[in-house]
Amino acid sequence: MATLKPMMIDATAITLTGEWLRPLNQMRMATYVEALAHGATLPPIQVEAGSLRLLDGLHRLRAWQKQAGKDEIPVRAFLQECATEADALLIAAAGNVTHGDRWTSTDVIRLIHIAERERIDPAVFCRTVQISETRYRELAPRKWIDGASGRAIPIKTALAHLQPFEPTAAMLQVNRIAGLSVVRQGRDILRHLQAGTINWQDAETARVLARLAEALNAALAATA
Repeated sequence: MATLKPMMIDATAITLTGEWLRPLNQMRMATYVEALAHGATLPPIQVEAGSLRLLDGLHRLRAWQKQAGKDEIPVRAFLQECATEADALLIAAAGNVTHGDRWTSTDVIRLIHIAERERIDPAVFCRTVQISETRYRELAPRKWIDGASGRAIPIKTALAHLQPFEPTAAMLQVNRIAGLSVVRQGRDILRHLQAGTINWQDAETARVLARLAEALNAALAATA
C-alpha cells in the first residue's frame, strides 16, 4: 500500500529497471514540461520501497528533471511495499490505465507475458488493466519470445498471422513499423491503379511499382 503522504526522494536514486517500463515518449514529456512551466502540479510517482525501482511516472520524473535542468533533484513519490514481483507488476500496470501515456495493445501483450510468468490470475490482471478476458485470450499468444533475454516481443496486429513462425531479422524489422498492413496497402495500390491516380512519368514511382510487381510474381510462383 502507498504511504499516507508522498515522500521526497532523490531522483538519481530511482532505478529504471522494471520490465514494464517503455521508451520515453518525447512528445508526452514535452507536454508535461510545458504544463510545469505554466504552474501545473503533477501527482507523485510510484516507486518500489527498498529497491527504489520506478513503478509508474517515468514522464513525470523526466519532466521534473528537464524543468530543473539537472538530474539530482528531490521528487515526490509514494513508496509501495511489494512482497513479490507480481505485486510490483500490478501496481505498474494499473498506473497507465487512467492517465499519462496509456497502454497500447503491444504494451499489454508485454505485460501479459510478465503476468503469466509471475502466475498472476488472468481475472486479476484483466481488472487491473481494464480489459475483458476475451481480449486477454486474444492478445496473450500474439508474441515472439526473444531467445537471449526471454522477453516478449509483441506482434503487431498487421503481422499477427505470423505468430506461429520463428521470426527472421527482416520480420522483426518490419514489426517495428507502426500500422503496417499488407492487405490495406495492397488495396490502396489497387485503388490507385483503378482510379488512374498514378503518375507513370515519375521515375521513382514507376521503379518502386516495377520492383513490387517482380517481387509479387516471384513470391506467388513459389507458393503456386
